Amino acid sequence: MKTDGFEPLTTEQTAEAFKLLTEVNNKEFNMLKVLEECTELQHLLIKSLSKHEELKPEKDEIIEEMGDLFLRMAVLIEHMDIADEVEDRADRKLALLYEAAKTGRIGSTVTIVKTVKEKV
Repeated sequence: MKTDGFEPLTTEQTAEAFKLLTEVNNKEFNMLKVLEECTELQHLLIKSLSKHEELKPEKDEIIEEMGDLFLRMAVLIEHMDIADEVEDRADRKLALLYEAAKTGRIGSTVTIVKTVKEKV
């Protein structure tokens, strides 16, 4: 846990915050916020892969954008009342990736990136 003086919300405050964010902002607004955070994270990750070392984003920047996206997705999931379905899909996806990793069918993207870097 960080020691910068930040105090997380209580369980009650968290529930109230989610309620407010889904009541004050409509579904379309929350969707736009998810897209905005996705775009910001995407830009940082692309820079991480494509820029020289001194131009790559700091780890803290990536953590910040991932946290922002994680929160905005949680708000949208709450707003759409699809938590169970999303959790089920995540479980299924993890199982698929697990099977792919066990059988060696995962990692082709890394191979492609390495190959491209070698040719450049």
